[in-house]
Amino acid sequence: MLEDSPQAANPLSLKDIAAHVQGRHLLSDGRPIHITAELLAASAGDIGYRMILALSDQHPPLLVWKSHLYVLAGADFDETLYSDGSRMDVIHNLLLLDTRFSDSRRDAVFNRETDDWSKVDGALLLRITTE
Repeated sequence: MLEDSPQAANPLSLKDIAAHVQGRHLLSDGRPIHITAELLAASAGDIGYRMILALSDQHPPLLVWKSHLYVLAGADFDETLYSDGSRMDVIHNLLLLDTRFSDSRRDAVFNRETDDWSKVDGALLLRITTE
């Protein structure tokens, strides 16, 4: 699906990727699946929480940072739970897989202390269900 796209190596935007992958598809064995895509703006107040939640549900989001597509493979974060039931997550590092490489350059890290969050375009949450 995504690898078949001429933009796969250098996507135009998360919106373009979402439009390309969203909908009904057939697996190589003929089974149908349905993909839903949810865009998260980098400026969204809950993007960190939503990314952590997706990771804990074993649904790694896609992330565009510095105009490159990454798979969010993990995160180093602190979670504080308050007595009123609220919580606060502080992300220190995002552990990324660079889709352009298959060697040692594949692993990348977004460090909250040293990297510029304004260079993150956002995240894309994908859900795949069988029909």
